[in-house]
Amino acid sequence: MKTTKRKQQKWIALLLLPYLALMMACGGDGTKNQEEVTVDPVVPTTPESPTFEPTPFISKWQIDSAGQSITLPLRSGYNYDFKVDWGDGSPIAKITSATDTDITHMYTQAGVYEVRIKGLLESWYFNDSGDTGALIEVVDLGHAGWKRLDFAFAGCYNLVSFAGGNTSGVTNMQGMFYKTIQLASVDVSSFDTSKVTDMSHMFDMGSGASALTTLDVSHFDTSKVTSMREMFDGLSVLTALDLSNFDTSKVTSMRGMFSYTYTLTTLDLSSFDTSKVIDMQFMFESAYSLSSLDVSSFNTSKVEYMDNMFYGMDAITSLDLSHFDTSKVEYMDMMFTDTYNLSSLNTYGWDVSNVVSSYHIFSGAGNNVIGGLTLYCNQPLGYGGISYLFGKQCSTL
Repeated sequence: MKTTKRKQQKWIALLLLPYLALMMACGGDGTKNQEEVTVDPVVPTTPESPTFEPTPFISKWQIDSAGQSITLPLRSGYNYDFKVDWGDGSPIAKITSATDTDITHMYTQAGVYEVRIKGLLESWYFNDSGDTGALIEVVDLGHAGWKRLDFAFAGCYNLVSFAGGNTSGVTNMQGMFYKTIQLASVDVSSFDTSKVTDMSHMFDMGSGASALTTLDVSHFDTSKVTSMREMFDGLSVLTALDLSNFDTSKVTSMRGMFSYTYTLTTLDLSSFDTSKVIDMQFMFESAYSLSSLDVSSFNTSKVEYMDNMFYGMDAITSLDLSHFDTSKVEYMDMMFTDTYNLSSLNTYGWDVSNVVSSYHIFSGAGNNVIGGLTLYCNQPLGYGGISYLFGKQCSTL
């Protein structure tokens, strides 16, 4: 009996052994000792955000007759992966390169068609050629992964309105709206220009008349821009322009920046940093309606070209340029030509030792009567001196 009882106790002990081990790792109530337990934290995971979420590029085209075709102006060397709905019920086209045959579409009936493009589209390049007369409206430039938009709509002479667009990746906007002479409405409020280095000719209307009366670029980030050459040239019916937030610290060319802005009545350039500007040729040429112009903040220490700078400023009556550093200027040809109402001009202190040409610098100035022009200077200007340039000596200080 004793042997049997001992065997039973042995078997019971063996059966309880796992439970005893478990109890040793726990408190008396069976709860795990927390200091013995390591728990890996659960980190919530979310799907990786895509780097590119396209929104449609929507435009309208005028088709004048059956059989007329349009070709999307894609620039070679850039990436494309988008679908295009031609707006006439035809099958959706898939485009993956600038040489795809499907970038050309023929319409069977005349009319206005809305073309919708969605996907990757890095560049658009009319460059004053192709089907420039057919595009009449950009409803929304969209988010298409844009990289370059220089001369994108250049020469689109029937384009009347433009809006929208995510341009956060764009580096070049040179000539973007060049010669869009019918463009009457431009909404670029969504533009991100923080990467743009070139804005030359951006709104340049060329020799044609302009329809644009208002333009808001006050939010533009121009901190990387190096050229603003002829940026607003030919905006002949524009009356106001707010550039107070422009960062021009890297700009080297302002040539013709405000040329032929006939109706511009006010222009505040007090915030302009011109310390790196080399070229100011034609900068205010034929800005007929500007009766006053304060350029006292201009740093001209690197400027080499000032020819035609104030040419044809009919309404201007006085200019104080005594602070101008002209020590590097080589060209002053026709600088004040046809400033008919200019009656006071202060150039005292100018260093013109490097001027090689100042042909007709004052031709037509002071209503063609130099006696009506009070010019303060301290030395001759360029070839032949002051007497050669307008026939009378200036007042010396």
